[in-house]
Amino acid sequence: MSEAGSAITLIKSFKPAQVCKSFVLGADGRMTKRAVAAVIEGQAVTRHVPDARAMASLLRIVTERADLALCAGAFHGAGRDTFRLVSEEALARLAGGEVGRVAGGIHHISGERVAARLKRGIAPASWLLLDCDNPPGIPEAWAAMGIADRLAMLEPLIPGIARCERIEARSSSARVVRDGQPPGTASHAWVRVSDGAAIATLKAHVTVGMVTAGLSFPSPRFSRVEPGTVIGHQPRTVVDLAVWDTGRLVFCARPDVTGAPGYSVADAGISIVNPGGGTLDLSGVRLPDRAALAGYRRRTGVEMQMEAKPGGIVIRSTGELTMDTEIERKGKAKALRAWVADMRPGDRLRCEAPFRASQSEAAVLVVLSDGRPALHDVGNGVTYYVAPDPTATAKRRELARRVLRQLRRGETPDTIRATAAGPVTAQGISATELERIIGWASRAAARTEAR
Repeated sequence: MSEAGSAITLIKSFKPAQVCKSFVLGADGRMTKRAVAAVIEGQAVTRHVPDARAMASLLRIVTERADLALCAGAFHGAGRDTFRLVSEEALARLAGGEVGRVAGGIHHISGERVAARLKRGIAPASWLLLDCDNPPGIPEAWAAMGIADRLAMLEPLIPGIARCERIEARSSSARVVRDGQPPGTASHAWVRVSDGAAIATLKAHVTVGMVTAGLSFPSPRFSRVEPGTVIGHQPRTVVDLAVWDTGRLVFCARPDVTGAPGYSVADAGISIVNPGGGTLDLSGVRLPDRAALAGYRRRTGVEMQMEAKPGGIVIRSTGELTMDTEIERKGKAKALRAWVADMRPGDRLRCEAPFRASQSEAAVLVVLSDGRPALHDVGNGVTYYVAPDPTATAKRRELARRVLRQLRRGETPDTIRATAAGPVTAQGISATELERIIGWASRAAARTEAR
């Protein structure tokens, strides 16, 4: 394996000072877990991790510290020297650029090496994390499976996944035990792959294949406005595909149990399984074909388009995003229709990714030239579109006729805006679309007067 392909970035967090999960025992005897989602500022260095023994050694260090995290990949231009890690907003300010446009990789600013964790500035590593924790909605029989059984289940989709060499480790929850009790079993594993650049193709392949092969289940998504309220479902399988995105942080630090008297932390139980089993060969992995995408649409109602481009895989999803999808920005969550009500074509808005855990505003909401909203998730590379409303054409046609009649009766555009704004929004027609309709009706009325 080349040194570039074996690169893992080791991050020491300064802000926050700890990146471990914290466990707190309540007065009612229930344990709560608090997790960190991002490193705001820290120091990073690239490590060469050529084989399973090297990875196991690195994991033994990280899992016994509270301030270390991993990123599978190498920052462009990082070399072997340390560099300062900051947020994209801070980097844009330091480099004189803009959020969303500032270059990825290492910047040399006032004699200091500085970078932000931007997907566009990180080369993928030939290491793949298999997160086998149990998400909401997983069938009981699947939840009871260990790593080996889960990988055997995925073998038809990913040939060789159950036989290749892997490094297993316990999750934070499995390490936290009541004093005197044994720890849980491993639910995380790392495997080497033949080509890190093919991991994105593998994710696309499994995203569709797990659904068409009957290897997925509907996992509920919960409201950010009303915690505990289910607002939708998403297909998932027995491993978490979200951690396969380039640049994702991996938090596996030693858990903090200072708030849980009577509990202690076991070691991570790091072990090499299938020693000598070699790498996972991804040379035969391809993007889903039309038949597979059609099967995915029949089962989910979501239309996916996937295309390999020189800059990476372009994925478009139509139907998952709706006007009622909750969108969060700077801690405030509301329906998509409420955000776009005051936006015009070309307007852009940074926000949280709505279909995965996110606290870094790694998504961009934009209003297209035709007035339709779209959302691009920078982290997973997917652009989401609202599916056309089958009744929308009729609604807009009727509204255009009504506005034209009002103008011909002598009402002004301002009056129409004031009286129509509320009812129009309730019908799912944005303020931008109303303006376009008023503009068309005004021109039509003027032509009538001219004749």
